[in-house]
Amino acid sequence: MAGNYPFHGKLHRSTHHTNPTPGILESGTDPVAGPNSKFQGVFYTQDQGTSENWYGAYLTLQANSGYWVSVYTTVQTNSSDWESVYTHVLSFSSNWQSTYITVNTLSGSWTSVYTTVKADSAYWSEAYANLVANSANYTSFLSSVGFDAILSPNVYYQNRIQALDLNYATVQSAISALHERVNALYVMFTGLTANQSTIIVSITSNN
Repeated sequence: MAGNYPFHGKLHRSTHHTNPTPGILESGTDPVAGPNSKFQGVFYTQDQGTSENWYGAYLTLQANSGYWVSVYTTVQTNSSDWESVYTHVLSFSSNWQSTYITVNTLSGSWTSVYTTVKADSAYWSEAYANLVANSANYTSFLSSVGFDAILSPNVYYQNRIQALDLNYATVQSAISALHERVNALYVMFTGLTANQSTIIVSITSNN
């Protein structure tokens, strides 16, 4: 009857099984559903939801089960390295104790280092104050030296070399002009000397 929930004993409950159970005569005599007569409805369970979710879970499981073999193959392939990794780690593990002892021994100096740093840190503020006070001179120093010489020394020296090249060309031109004047004076002096000899010879002949 609808709304009634009579207690079903273990034997009576077996009568509703689709397949009979050996040793239980009544099992499978009044099945709820069978291969040729599907159950029309939804089973409700206390903890696992309804039977509608079971098939979705089955499809998801079936779709992902294809990865199981590949995962197994990958693990099986890589498992050959496990022994070598263990051997490698084992060979180095003998150094762990000595490393611990070394660190433990040196850790005694950590407090003294901290104390030294803490003691000297009192000068940091003074050094910062001096730096700030003297930083006002940076601009004047750069201006006197030349920003180009500080910021771009290659360009600065290249400009100076070009200036020297120009000055050298000017000096070379002046020397060439002076050389030409000296040559002109020499020619003039040579001409005057020749004339002087002619005049002396002429005066001597007349006497």
